[in-house]
Amino acid sequence: MNKETSQNIDKIHKQQRIDLAVAFRWTARLGMQEAIANHFSLAVSDDGSQFLMNPYGRHFSKMRASDLILIDANDPATAERDDIDPTAWGIHGAMHRKNPPGALHYACPFKVCDRAGQP
Repeated sequence: MNKETSQNIDKIHKQQRIDLAVAFRWTARLGMQEAIANHFSLAVSDDGSQFLMNPYGRHFSKMRASDLILIDANDPATAERDDIDPTAWGIHGAMHRKNPPGALHYACPFKVCDRAGQP
């Protein structure tokens, strides 16, 4: 990825990227991460079909706003990327399409939660 492309990606949903990266780092600080296979996502489109999600394999404590991937739940090719967990793409995409924009979804130990930890 060249510098210009990276700068353009950083500008898309900039504040949401920053906020979500902070959520990852804070979760790690509290010791609530589950190795490298867990994920958070944040809907950024009105219909919930576009959302930000962390790449597979990046530890929560190392997450940066620029690491977050803009996902399109209506584009199955997105699920085939090496840096995206396809089950996360399916589950998070379906959940975001059924919830209002800005919903934060995360998987936590022993159950799936959304927003403020509501199962």
